[in-house]
Amino acid sequence: MFLVFAFALVSIVYAQQSTPLVPAMLTFGDSVVDVGNNDYLPTIFRANYPPYGRDFANQKPSGRFCNGKLAIDITAKTLGFTTYPPAYLSPEASRSNLLIGANFASAGSGYDNRAASLNHAITLSQQVEYFKEYQAKLAKVAGSSKSASIIKDALYVLSAGSGDFL
Repeated sequence: MFLVFAFALVSIVYAQQSTPLVPAMLTFGDSVVDVGNNDYLPTIFRANYPPYGRDFANQKPSGRFCNGKLAIDITAKTLGFTTYPPAYLSPEASRSNLLIGANFASAGSGYDNRAASLNHAITLSQQVEYFKEYQAKLAKVAGSSKSASIIKDALYVLSAGSGDFL
């Protein structure tokens, strides 16, 4: 009960601020945090059709493996973000949108790269490679000093392993 109360209090305090608590969110992992990367892959693990997204903005599929927001979306809002970091493979992951971070997660991925490869998902190793690309793109958009600050102070989220036991 205490944790729920503390989370609610922190949410209220930070929701009143005009700038996010952290400059960016960088997310790695599997379907629990994938916000649409798999929609750009040749895999059967996609969430670009109903009922996915029916409770999300515009009631359209968002690439999230749920009907609304993921925990990562709620975290972003709680931290003060007004939009969500985009799926790295999406067209939205460009220019100024990179300033708030990116999501590298892929449904079917996990700690075992063999399973991700079998599922035609982005392996964790490849997610790290995409992160390196992201850093270079961010430096072009924000400059080397600001991008270094964003990378240093960002919130890093890893959610993997939920499908590895299968």
